[in-house]
Amino acid sequence: MQHQSSSWDNLRLNARRHGHEEKVVPNIRRLIDGMLARYSSDFVVFRELIQNADDARATFYELELKCNTLSSSFQEMDFHSGEVTEICTKNNGQIFTEADWKRVSAIAEGNTDVASIGQFGVGFYSVFSYTEEPMILSGEEYMLFVWHDDVLATLRHKLPVEQQSKVTSIILKMKNRHVLEVVSSLNKDRTVETQNRKKSNDDMPAIDLFQLKAYFARVLSFTRHIVNLVIKINSVTVFKISKTQSIVPSIQGMLAFKPQSSMNNILSLDSLVHTKQTFTIRNGPSITLGHVTLEAQLTVNKQLYNTIQEILKKPLPSIVHIQILFVPTNVIIEQQQLELSTTRNDLNIQILNSILPLKFQGHEIHPSGFIFIGLGTYQSTGIGMHVYSHLIPTIERENLDLQNPYIAKWNKELLTSAGLIIRHIYNQTILNSSQSTSNKCYNAILAPYSFQPSTPQEQIASNKKILVPVKLSPSDCHLVLVSSNQAFLADSKHIHSFLSFPLVPLEITKIGFFTVLKRFKLINNADEYIIEDQLASSILLPIELIALLNWLCSNEVCSNDYIRRVLSIVCFREDMKSPIISLGKVKYYNASNIPSVLPLPPNILPMTIASHFSREQLQNNFFLSPCSFTELINFYLNENQHYLLQNDKTAECLLSLFSQELSQFSKLESKQIQSVLSTIECISTTQGMKLPSQAYIPSSFLTPELPVITLNLSSNIEKSRRINYKHQDVNLVSDDFLKHIGCRILNIKGIVDGITAAPNRENMQILIDTLIKERNNMSDSDFNELKHSKFLIGTTSKSTERPVTWYSPEELHFPIVAEELKWRTLLIIDWHDIHIHSAEYVFLKELGVREVPDLNKLMDRIIEEHDSTQRSYMRTKKSYRLPIALQFFAKNFQKHYFTLWETSNPKQAFLPSRLPTENNYENVVLSSPDKVVTDTNPLCATLLPEVTKLFNKHFKISLLGIKTHPTLPQAFDILMERKNELFMLEWAREIFAYLNGLDGLNQQFIKHLSNIAFIPVPGTSTFMKPSEVFIRSNVQKLAIESSQNFETQTLDNINTSGLIDFVDFGLKGNSFLLSVGVLHDPTSSIVAELLINRQAKYFANFTEDNKILKGKIHIYIQYLKQLAVAASCTSELHQEPLQTRLKNEPWCLGFRLIELSENDTQEKPEIVRPMEIYLDDDHQCAVNYKPLCSPDDPALIKLYKTFGAKWLSDCVHRQLVHTGKLKIIL
Repeated sequence: MQHQSSSWDNLRLNARRHGHEEKVVPNIRRLIDGMLARYSSDFVVFRELIQNADDARATFYELELKCNTLSSSFQEMDFHSGEVTEICTKNNGQIFTEADWKRVSAIAEGNTDVASIGQFGVGFYSVFSYTEEPMILSGEEYMLFVWHDDVLATLRHKLPVEQQSKVTSIILKMKNRHVLEVVSSLNKDRTVETQNRKKSNDDMPAIDLFQLKAYFARVLSFTRHIVNLVIKINSVTVFKISKTQSIVPSIQGMLAFKPQSSMNNILSLDSLVHTKQTFTIRNGPSITLGHVTLEAQLTVNKQLYNTIQEILKKPLPSIVHIQILFVPTNVIIEQQQLELSTTRNDLNIQILNSILPLKFQGHEIHPSGFIFIGLGTYQSTGIGMHVYSHLIPTIERENLDLQNPYIAKWNKELLTSAGLIIRHIYNQTILNSSQSTSNKCYNAILAPYSFQPSTPQEQIASNKKILVPVKLSPSDCHLVLVSSNQAFLADSKHIHSFLSFPLVPLEITKIGFFTVLKRFKLINNADEYIIEDQLASSILLPIELIALLNWLCSNEVCSNDYIRRVLSIVCFREDMKSPIISLGKVKYYNASNIPSVLPLPPNILPMTIASHFSREQLQNNFFLSPCSFTELINFYLNENQHYLLQNDKTAECLLSLFSQELSQFSKLESKQIQSVLSTIECISTTQGMKLPSQAYIPSSFLTPELPVITLNLSSNIEKSRRINYKHQDVNLVSDDFLKHIGCRILNIKGIVDGITAAPNRENMQILIDTLIKERNNMSDSDFNELKHSKFLIGTTSKSTERPVTWYSPEELHFPIVAEELKWRTLLIIDWHDIHIHSAEYVFLKELGVREVPDLNKLMDRIIEEHDSTQRSYMRTKKSYRLPIALQFFAKNFQKHYFTLWETSNPKQAFLPSRLPTENNYENVVLSSPDKVVTDTNPLCATLLPEVTKLFNKHFKISLLGIKTHPTLPQAFDILMERKNELFMLEWAREIFAYLNGLDGLNQQFIKHLSNIAFIPVPGTSTFMKPSEVFIRSNVQKLAIESSQNFETQTLDNINTSGLIDFVDFGLKGNSFLLSVGVLHDPTSSIVAELLINRQAKYFANFTEDNKILKGKIHIYIQYLKQLAVAASCTSELHQEPLQTRLKNEPWCLGFRLIELSENDTQEKPEIVRPMEIYLDDDHQCAVNYKPLCSPDDPALIKLYKTFGAKWLSDCVHRQLVHTGKLKIIL
């Protein structure tokens, strides 16, 4: 050993003397120190060197530690506490090429070429943690690294012939003292090896031999070429581990791997190879693990590819391999057994166990997989499998780079693809074992898949759903696999007996795998709310319903509110062919009183279910009550059960049930029974099944041809109830019940036919007395038929002798009504002496004989009396008398007419009133309630004061809908009906002033008025909209009155009607118009619209009086100037559609020069479009050609130009014509 060390010294000496020195300028010392500070592992040097050897296709790697111990023993314990002076490595990979030497030299320069990972990239810097001057020997040459201050240099020289070989060696002479520890264990946490590492008494750093062996064993997991790793101490082999592998035949069919794209289509996952890898320690144990390799083609898009290449300074591989190392189920079971034996303390077994991606602690198994990038990193996977691929680490290679977004995308794609492989492995394992329900077997199968947080980078943990074995329903005899996010855990045996849900079998839910899934929320817990939700969509069979009810009765459910909710949503059926019953509708139990011929209502719990529970449980736990007849009746009256009432046997049972409980029903329930049964042929008679109104209760009044009821009748309800309770086969029905549902006792038609055969007043009165005596025996149907029968004699007050005429009660009035109204033609019953307090009067009133006339007929009577009074006034000039019918109406309004008035809202004109235009006090008209008010006004009818007084005596007049004055919208509607009267300007002033004081002005009303022409213009027969007329302000009026300027007087005093119309309706009238949108002055846009629309009519006659024409032209030009200012200073005229109209329609005033005689010309005004007028910038042309030109005003010229007028000079074409030579005549 000393000879070999001196040989190394000679080589260093020769290199210093004869080697070619290349100086490195960068401060490599600082660079290396910074790099080393980022490494946390003791064995990072060996990781990098083994990686380099594997990249060089080495199959053998040897590490030799040189110690200063003097022992010549071959026992490794003799080297304990020896000082390590030198580290030598050897591998049989490819020897260095010239390019490799240059790359190593570049490392010394601080300018690494990382085009080939592992080929001595920046990871080689790690050797400087052990040595100052590493030396590389490969083939025929060697290279020494030396320091000159902080500058690193390389010395390359040829090896002596005897030292040349086909291996590559790296010599690290220790710069610091390190002690070798031989006695140790593997119980240390890999992530904290540095912190927990033992040191010698003098605080010397230690190299733990057994930790190093374990590290070498783990390194061998994913080496591509290296299959043998050796550790020597002073030439003594103390450890050797080998790896062999064999192909496992691929699985075909459902479990076969199917080529597919990766999640983001970066990879095409093509093929999967499954192998077995056996790791063997020389003279020691071995272990066989499963190994899967996925080969994928690179399909990444060009942009991502180029970006990653630019970051890494090298391209991505075209073929990507993803490898998974896992523990087969049988090995897991063996390891569990080994944990319980004494052999588990064997250090070689511990070393092999360190390869496993699982940790065994007693009966518990914990995932312990790591990421391998070439060799192992300190990045855990979060599952019980090791993962290897072309992942991109951080620079210290100890965890993944998930910070750079592009690198992160690549790494995550590889991880998700690895997840697909792991899922495939899991599916194969779980599907092959799906028939087993052994806790031990499932523990071994599922343990590797218990997700854990990964470290140091938690983002790589795969919190994805996973297949788990479940039962889909309680009756299933086998398990199926579902995604974990669809599976549920439940701790109760009852739940497993009724819930048709993907439940993990109760006997395996305690396995730690499910505990982890539950902690990471990868599996669902079948809590009360989930059970409730599932039950809402389930239909239970009786055995399942019983299990559910037992669960609800157990101590596992404590909330009554929850029990109520569950009971409200559960559905069940007796068997697969039975109808579905909602438990939420079940409110009762014990239906023993219901005859067997009747179907049981769905709101009663069947006896097959109820018999499993006590009365206390039914009432206290399930909140059920004993069955009540009220609920039975609601069921049997349902339309779906009407068929039962149409069958004579079931109808008899149901009528008997109804009859027994009639006195217990509320008025609403009684009405419901009556309403339903009256429309169904449910009564058994001598002529078959009949409607109640067609069936007759047996009595002495009946004749044989009538359909008489054949049911078992009882006149006493309580008696029938007692008999029925004693004898269940006896179905008695009471007379009262039959009358209640409309069965008949009297043959009304026969009785009426009999009286009408002998028509006289005495017989009618005898019949009335007889009917009064039988009133209590009449059914409602009898009485209703009587009300519509014509059996009463009618007459009038003015009748003498006339043929007897029969009427129905509702067609006649009591005689006192005709007397009070003095209405001789009113139909009354022919019983003049009937007393209003007599039994006959009360009975006839109940039948429908009227105490007051019909409302419409009464209003017609008022109109008739009014017309008669008006005709009398024309003859006698007597003052107006209020109609008697109107007084009757006022007296009886609240008692007899108010309700009808509210619902019908009559519009008939029957109220005496006076129109505002009528000066004659006696000229009374009739108005409808919505067209009349109580206050005098100039617009609508006013109720006569005596009518107002009459109404207020008996009721509030507002009950009729009559108001003190109309609202503004109502008044305006009346105004529009009389619009032509507004041309009388004084009346218009009065009307507008009146409108000004009414309520109801709002934006909606103003908007409505804006489109209505209702404002008269003095001197015309035209109505204008509010936007078409204007009202001068007081300031404008004062200016006009005080102005002495002719032009101002011309502008403001000359009639502008037809162009800009100003109106004046007085102070209050103007106030109303201003409030609805009339302006004091037109805006520029309104002026423009008015000029366009009205110019033709305004200048209809240019031959009119010259002074008037000049005044109009002057006014027109003044408004044109207003437009000129607006066009120049605002955008008001440039808004569409006004701008288009200003360009294309005539509104521009121009003048054309007309020759009246040789020395006399005149300017003729014309209105044209802007494009038809010329702007005079060439006066001579204007004189010569006399075109239509704009006024000579700069503002108007600019205005016309804005909307399309052209300069005259631009429109004149000049051409010079040669007329010959100039001839001079003397």
